Amino acid sequence: MTPGRLPAPLAPLPVSVALAALAALAALALSASSCRAERAESRSSEAPAPKPKKASAKPSEATGSASSAAGAASSGTSDEPANATSGAAASGTPMPAPRWPPPNPGRTVIGEANESAVKQRWAADLGGWGKCVAVSGERDEVLATSGYELVVLDARTGAKLRSHASPCSGLLALGPGPGSWIVACRQGIAELDPTTLEPLAARAAPALRPTRTPDAHSAAVAWPGVAMSHKDGVLARYTLGGAAAPDEIPLGGPPVEAHAMALSRDGRRVAVAFSQGTVWAWDWGRPEPAKLAQYDGRAVVAFSASGALVIESGPSFGLGLHRLGKAGPTLVTTLRTDEAWTNGLAVDDAGTLAIAGSSGGYLLLAGEKRRALGPSGARDSIESLAVDEWFSSFAGIDRSGKVRFFAIDPAPAAPAAPAAPAASAASAASAAPSASR
Repeated sequence: MTPGRLPAPLAPLPVSVALAALAALAALALSASSCRAERAESRSSEAPAPKPKKASAKPSEATGSASSAAGAASSGTSDEPANATSGAAASGTPMPAPRWPPPNPGRTVIGEANESAVKQRWAADLGGWGKCVAVSGERDEVLATSGYELVVLDARTGAKLRSHASPCSGLLALGPGPGSWIVACRQGIAELDPTTLEPLAARAAPALRPTRTPDAHSAAVAWPGVAMSHKDGVLARYTLGGAAAPDEIPLGGPPVEAHAMALSRDGRRVAVAFSQGTVWAWDWGRPEPAKLAQYDGRAVVAFSASGALVIESGPSFGLGLHRLGKAGPTLVTTLRTDEAWTNGLAVDDAGTLAIAGSSGGYLLLAGEKRRALGPSGARDSIESLAVDEWFSSFAGIDRSGKVRFFAIDPAPAAPAAPAAPAASAASAASAAPSASR
């Protein structure tokens, strides 16, 4: 069974049950990591970690779901947990079937083989204090926050298209959706019209959807899901357009602040980097966690598109790549960044290329290769990094509010044919009649 596949139906099902199960399939939605990462400390020995306890309402197993190979990892054996739910809510209410993103329209996917062709396309200085960024390849737009303002930039040119005040304070994460931008804040979640940045009242009433408590530490967006870590020690997953009650994983022991989060595109998995240095991953159908790393300071975390791989980095001048499977996580490799801290991460599905937004700017990491991006000598302090739906471009924002956008350089245009000299043109014209005779 390849990663991302669900068990095939064991017996024929009633039509109503089959439709509900099909609706539970969570397809591709851009996974936007938390924007709250801050400067980290140095690495040391293991510190106490939060001990999770099983949720009181354990998510039910998906029954009769069709298999899906979308977003499967390019290699490796099955990593499907025995009771994976593919996004089914704990109450049994399925997540809506995603209608987005569309298939890759032909964009060049960034990978180990072509990483040398990745270049900065443009930079835009928003000023203020950079906080979060998200990329929509489908709309060719970048959404960024500087101070309390949301700004949409043209991904092709960097030109400012529109701006609007944030619908809430304490912004935690951004992400794209089908015909919307999603904003996650301490107080709630909003879906915004991409043309006006006003709340989509037709999809969410009130405009700012309240969460279980208005005090979230961290959040991650992967449409139609939004994951949040609340101050009372509960991980919650909200479904946009779905049930009001979230899926929950209570954590045992004293609440520990979550510094950064990631939600897999299919909504099945969540990874959390806690402020005291531990990094854990959960499956919503199996709320016993898998420990990934221990740092003496804050870390960040991100999933690959399939959710089979998770990458994390703390104050250790490097990062770790793990494969999640039935028997627990397996460390695939470690990569050295030579930077004191990292605030944004992304990894391709093959696990051969990582992108890091760090204390020293933007880095591409492939095996032993480490390449800095951006202007020579630039030392941007990156606050947030995001890739598009197809891993064909990415953007980041630094503390000063500067947004940079990177992609594979387009093929150069063919040079225009030189114009013929006037004398030669006249000669050719006079020669034409004699040639006809």
